[in-house]
Amino acid sequence: MKKISKEEWRKRITELLKASEICRTISEVIKMTGYSRNVIQFTLKQFEDEANEFYENLKNNKKQKDKNKKDKIIMLDTSICEIDHFFNVLEEYIQKGYIIGITDILLDELDYLQKSQNKSACKMLHIILNNITFFKLFEEKSLEEQNSPDERIMRCSKREGTDLLTSDKMFCIKAKLKGINARYIGQDNEKDIPNLFFNVKKENIEKIRKNKLAYIPNAHLKNNFLVYSKGIGKKQYNKIFTKDFQEKQGNEIALEVGDHVFRATEKEDFIMVMHYEICDNTSNYCSYIRFKYNSYKCDTIINVQDERYKSFIKEARKYFNC
Repeated sequence: MKKISKEEWRKRITELLKASEICRTISEVIKMTGYSRNVIQFTLKQFEDEANEFYENLKNNKKQKDKNKKDKIIMLDTSICEIDHFFNVLEEYIQKGYIIGITDILLDELDYLQKSQNKSACKMLHIILNNITFFKLFEEKSLEEQNSPDERIMRCSKREGTDLLTSDKMFCIKAKLKGINARYIGQDNEKDIPNLFFNVKKENIEKIRKNKLAYIPNAHLKNNFLVYSKGIGKKQYNKIFTKDFQEKQGNEIALEVGDHVFRATEKEDFIMVMHYEICDNTSNYCSYIRFKYNSYKCDTIINVQDERYKSFIKEARKYFNC
């Protein structure tokens, strides 16, 4: 039997904890993660503190469901995709305990738009796919309209012990919303699309305010606007993202409140990685430090769980040839 690495164990417990923030039962966790009951139980045995948190989350979610027997639902219209910050709007409703309602007609409209190369529609479909448990399907079509080949495949897939594999985002979304154990295999051209997952826990605003404001090297005021100059030095590697982690391009970039600056600086024997979040675009002391990590050049493993940081560190190490 192949020995499981510490990194793989840590990956499993991280996925289980993330699932426990949403799910109420082990069965729901199995559906969400794809892990068997035995794998879940064995993983939890390896991490006592995390296991306690896992079971406490399930317990609290079950209590919350009993408390709110009637879901608060916010219905969506296709035009929501045209709002630049629609991900954040949806996330705010999730944090308030809402379920997002969508109709089969809306899904068809999104499908039509994505086939017409509409980036906003494609982004919306990825958001739904990544956060499927927060969405509820309302079927508006007639029974005759619903009797398509896809619908017949889904009916067959409802049999116990059946999994559905597809590379069609829309098909996968509809199947998951109908309670089918579907798995989506992405296309190669989708690798650059960010994984947008809702943060279900509201950040403590008072705690944020107590954070010390930080100065970002290379950030400065220009004509009353805060800008970031990437520079051309070989000792630094930078990436700038919007509030919902869409990358900003250019050597001199205007910074807005909510933007993220990922900055890697090469030192003698390590790379210093910083994540700044912009909180004020009218001052040089404009950010909160969200993450700090030293990646030593002799390290063979990047011991970071957040995939955004891990990906950036890998790129920086490649850039610095280490």
